[in-house]
Amino acid sequence: MHRAKLKRTGAFVILVGVCATAAFLVYMTSMRAQNIGPQKTPSPHLAEPAAKVWEASFFSALEERTSKINLPRLKASAVAADHLEMRYWYDGSPDVINGFVIRRVNNSWSALGIRQARDRWPSAVLQENLGAPKSGWDALWKQLTDADLLVLPDEEQTKCHGQTLDGGGVVIEVLSKKTYRIYRYSNPTVVTCEEAKQMRLIDHIIVQEFNLLQGRA
Repeated sequence: MHRAKLKRTGAFVILVGVCATAAFLVYMTSMRAQNIGPQKTPSPHLAEPAAKVWEASFFSALEERTSKINLPRLKASAVAADHLEMRYWYDGSPDVINGFVIRRVNNSWSALGIRQARDRWPSAVLQENLGAPKSGWDALWKQLTDADLLVLPDEEQTKCHGQTLDGGGVVIEVLSKKTYRIYRYSNPTVVTCEEAKQMRLIDHIIVQEFNLLQGRA
């Protein structure tokens, strides 16, 4: 009698184990079918997936600088729904690339100045927290968007070209509503087209709001 009872108990335990395993497998299959599980924050969409002809050489030079301060590529960053970011680069490569970054993440704003320690490459790269703008964060962002920050085309899509033997360009990266855009203008201070005027206005807003003197195009 005792052995028979043990056999029945053992069989019951095995049956319960089999049922539990089967239930777990059904549950996991259901979760996969519903795509339920840890969700990764997506990378931004690309407004213009095709790369510009200048992008590869510019980012090769830029990443030599940004790697020194552990600043990841904006294009490849994981972004939250409320993430706003603008990166303004004065492109005097191969010698100099200086920049400015404004971002809002989790409703918290910040601004950084990024510049080389000397006007030759290689160089140390310095990063400075610039504090709040004179007009406040929301007012600053409105000024920038009113200056067409989010909609300016790349100069390759316009007839706006600065043909000079020397000088630099301005590259703007912007992330808004999970969409990433990038555009560049060569020597916007000497070009008269409307797009170049807007680039100069964006530069002026940044310089005035943060009392910046370096890195202007």
